[in-house]
Formats: sequence, C-alpha cells, structure tokens
Amino acid sequence: MGITVAVLFYGFSQSARLQRKAHEVMEASRVARLVLADRTLLSQAAARGRLEGPVDGEPGWFFILEARPLVVPLDKRAEAYEDPNMVEMTLCVFSEESGRSGSRCLVGWYERKG
Repeated sequence: MGITVAVLFYGFSQSARLQRKAHEVMEASRVARLVLADRTLLSQAAARGRLEGPVDGEPGWFFILEARPLVVPLDKRAEAYEDPNMVEMTLCVFSEESGRSGSRCLVGWYERKG
C-alpha cells in the first residue's frame, strides 16, 4: 500500500510541475507577442543595438531585445553576406519571480524601415 501511495504521489507532483512549467511558457509567449507587436520598440532596438526594461501593461515582466546585423553564410568559398536592411533580433522575456535565469528567448529577423 505504501509503495502504491508513493508512486501516486510522485505522479501527481510531476503532473503539477509540468502544468506549472507549461503555464510559464504560455505566459512568456503571450508577453513576447506583446513586445514584438510594438514596431516602435523594434525600430529603436534595431537602431541602438540593445533595449531592456519592463513590458508596458504587464507588471512584473521584463524584456531584453538585442539587434545584430544579419550575416548569412553562403558557402565555403564565398564570404558571408551581410544584409544592411535586415537585423537579427533576440528577444528574451522573464518575470520578476523567475529572474533572468528563467528567461525565455527567441530569435528572428527584422527589416529596417526607412
């Protein structure tokens, strides 16, 4: 009986942990979409190279947005191509609870306007 209870308790605790982790990922995805929807913020990051701060309208959430020139490797014989109109953006979002160690990051390309 004790072994059965121990196995059941372990299963329930794993389920709760996975559910909490899934909720954290969903919240981070929602917050990241808010940051990516702000075109002004993306333009500023492309111009400055890095922005960070609190996410507007989301208390307890923060972002780090880094922009680097987009360099595309071609083949072994040619130099990599750097597109002056494109940047590679790395967005990391994290909550006050999790801190920077619990950040969720994604990488994408952004076209500079103007």
